[in-house]
Amino acid sequence: MNKYNPFIGKSYASGEQFIGREKELQQLWDFINSKAGGISLYGQQRIGKTSIARKIFSKLKTQNKPVIWIDLGEKEFSASLFNEMSEEIFKLFPDNVQEIQHCLNENCSSFYSDSANTTSYRKFKNLLDIIPKTRCRIVVFLDEFDAIRDFDSIGKVPQRLRTLMDNSEELNITIVLISRRTIVALEQSLSGVSTLDGQCEKIVVKPFQKEDAYSLVANLDVKMILTEHQRNYLFSFAGYHPHLLKAALTDFWDTQDITEKARGELLAYYKKLRELLNEDELWQTLIQEVLWGMHDSTKAEAFDRLQKYGLLSYEPESCRTWSKSLDDYIIHYIKDSSLEEPWANVERRLRKLIDDTMRNSFGDEWITKICQNSSINIIFYGTSDRADCCQSRMSNAKKTLGIYSDNLLDFAYPDALWQIIQIYWQNFQEVFRQQKQSQWTSKFQFLSTIRKAIAHNYSERLSEQKIREFHMIIGELDKVLPPL
Repeated sequence: MNKYNPFIGKSYASGEQFIGREKELQQLWDFINSKAGGISLYGQQRIGKTSIARKIFSKLKTQNKPVIWIDLGEKEFSASLFNEMSEEIFKLFPDNVQEIQHCLNENCSSFYSDSANTTSYRKFKNLLDIIPKTRCRIVVFLDEFDAIRDFDSIGKVPQRLRTLMDNSEELNITIVLISRRTIVALEQSLSGVSTLDGQCEKIVVKPFQKEDAYSLVANLDVKMILTEHQRNYLFSFAGYHPHLLKAALTDFWDTQDITEKARGELLAYYKKLRELLNEDELWQTLIQEVLWGMHDSTKAEAFDRLQKYGLLSYEPESCRTWSKSLDDYIIHYIKDSSLEEPWANVERRLRKLIDDTMRNSFGDEWITKICQNSSINIIFYGTSDRADCCQSRMSNAKKTLGIYSDNLLDFAYPDALWQIIQIYWQNFQEVFRQQKQSQWTSKFQFLSTIRKAIAHNYSERLSEQKIREFHMIIGELDKVLPPL
């Protein structure tokens, strides 16, 4: 039996650890071998961009093609970027170093400048002009391209790369940009305009296809045979995201379970994802789409970008992210969307009202006591025909996110909260006396139609009228509920 954990490795996958990605590999290979110019390989962090690019880089290198790999995450200045590219040019043509240097010396007046950044760029461009014209096309891979935002002369890097791409046929060069953000989002964050984006073809790297995810999990078969329950558990935790799936599988290899270490890595990943999407002004759009089923026609481009990232998948009757754990993260952690913020405060106060009132009437074990009522028992513990209940949501939250709230009431939706209030109306009627019970019932029914997370029909988005009605009901509840 192989005792080596196959899921532990370097930051990018290679050799036997590289799985799938045939479509992206073929797209990148075809572009590099058919034309000069620029191409952007982008997607979420740790999604497999570098692994794909490294695979092509290695293939070109074994064919003795002139290739350059530069990690911009290790650079601080744009000058160091173009200086390193120049140094790599010399390494590619060791037999022509003296000849190349002689030509550079003759042309030095054409590229020296008061600015070190400008000088280094002109030097590199001159090198491309004077190196042997019989050579194969040079392919430059720029990994961690997002790092240009921290460069000095930040606006100059995209402009200079665009110039190289504009003259790529003459200079005989192809540039591959590898980034988390789209090129247009990067440029707009730097200068408010996008010029480089129009020069680049695009390849979006998304989570694995189902068959590739199953191939990765199959590596576990040399250690243990997964049950259907364990397999579903893995995919609910990580979806088909290669990095998160490997983190979970690393644990499974050693412990046959997902540990706090993997959960911590999951939450850290989601935090970084949230920061990235916030920068691109996509996070609120993701919340609105998944949690509330909203669709703002003015944000059509944002919805399209989320879908291209592979963050959203549209099914006939729902909109979901790539995994149950990300769905749960949005449900349990997000309190800052335009709809969620007012409801979050009201919902916490409503839960506290129920908890305090029921404890006063039935004691600390009030949930156990009132579950003698079959309708309430279904809310908290479900039935064989109704698995979705407070207990199942609590269990899923603990498994995937490590949420350790032991209060089942924290996992009840608005319709369930109102059902408890209705059954024990005599305990709550003083608080809700401003309106009839039937009026409150219709209001909570409305809230339930938009609050139940991950349960919206994609073709039925919230209208402006419904949004106004939502805020009106929240305002009414805000007036009657006691403060926290």
